[in-house]
Amino acid sequence: MPEKKMLIVGDELIKKIDENRGELSRSDFINFLIDSQLKESMSSPISTGASLSGTGSVIYSG
Repeated sequence: MPEKKMLIVGDELIKKIDENRGELSRSDFINFLIDSQLKESMSSPISTGASLSGTGSVIYSG
């Protein structure tokens, strides 16, 4: 059995998750979103990277 961890998120994010997850558990829905985003990023020729927290800067890689 995989090890479990706790992820603390804000109420508004939980509300978005619950409004869109259908019959999936919260965990399964988050996993689905991450997998979908990674597949999309892998098929895209340009990766935009991630913004740095608190600075508004964006790192471009490719």
